[in-house]
Amino acid sequence: MKLLSRQVRYFLVLVKVLHFGKAAAMLNLAQPALSRAINELEDQIGIKLFHRTTRYVELTEAGRLLAEGCELADEYLQRSATLAKRVSQGDIGTLRIGYNDFAINGRLPDFIRLFRHHHPEIRVEMNFHSTSVQQSMLLNDQIDVAFMIGPFQADNVHSLTFEHNHYVALLPSGHPLSGRSELQLVELMNENFVLGNPEEWFIFRNLFFDLCKKKGFMPNLVQEASSTEGIFGMVAAGTGVSIHSSSILNRRRHGVNVVRIADITDEIPIISSWKDNRLNPVLRIFVEFLKNL
Repeated sequence: MKLLSRQVRYFLVLVKVLHFGKAAAMLNLAQPALSRAINELEDQIGIKLFHRTTRYVELTEAGRLLAEGCELADEYLQRSATLAKRVSQGDIGTLRIGYNDFAINGRLPDFIRLFRHHHPEIRVEMNFHSTSVQQSMLLNDQIDVAFMIGPFQADNVHSLTFEHNHYVALLPSGHPLSGRSELQLVELMNENFVLGNPEEWFIFRNLFFDLCKKKGFMPNLVQEASSTEGIFGMVAAGTGVSIHSSSILNRRRHGVNVVRIADITDEIPIISSWKDNRLNPVLRIFVEFLKNL
C-alpha cells in the first residue's frame, strides 16, 4: 500500500542507496525521471535535500531531517490505513448495548462474555434502561442494540427473540405458599403486592395487570421499587409478594422464595432489536454472532 506522494516515495528510496542509477532501477524508472522528481520535491519544499557531484550523492542536514520525518509519516499512515481497514470490517470498534432487569438476569451476561471472547477488540458499552426508554434510544441512534421485553415494531428496526421467560411469584420466606413448587395466580388475589415503579416497569406492569384482569382481580399494590434488588428487599422484609420473570432464578436472595405460577402460560419474551444500519460494521458482526447462537 503506497500512501505517500510519488516524490516522497522516490526520495526515501534514494536516501537508502544514495545513488540515482541504483534508486532509478529499484523504482523501475529512467534516471532522468527520478532526477526530475527529486528536483520537483526540492522546489516544493524550498530546500536542498542532496549534495550531488559526479562521484557521490550525500544528504544535506535538512534532507536527513526530512527523511526521518517522512519515514515516521509513512509508518503512521500504514498503521492508520490498517486500523481504518479493520474498523471498516468490524474487527474493532464500539457497540452500545441496552438492557433491562429481565435480560441481565437471564442469559445475556453469558452471551456478552462469549461475544467478547470471540471479538476482544470490540468495546462493548452496557447501558441499563427500561424497555420503553430503550425503544426511544434505539430509534434515536443512542444505542445500537436493545435487549428488552418484546414485541417491538418500528420502521427500519429488526428484532430477534433472544430468550423466553415465565412468570414466577416472589414470596417472603415463611409465607404459607412459600414452600410450594407451584401455585395459581388467583391464590395471590388477596395479597399485598410489591411491583416495579411505572417509570421503569411500565410495560411489565401492563402485562401483569392484564393477566390479573383475566383472572378476575386487580392486585393490591402497596409498595413500588425501581429495581429488582429493591423488590427483593421489600419482599424479604415482608412488605408483600411480587411477580417477576423466571430469569430471577439465576439471582436468589435470602428471605425470598421463588415459586412457579402454573396457570399462566403466557411468556415474557426478551428480544434483541437493532436498526438496519449498514454504516456500522461492528453492529453487522454482532447481529451475525447473535443469529448463529
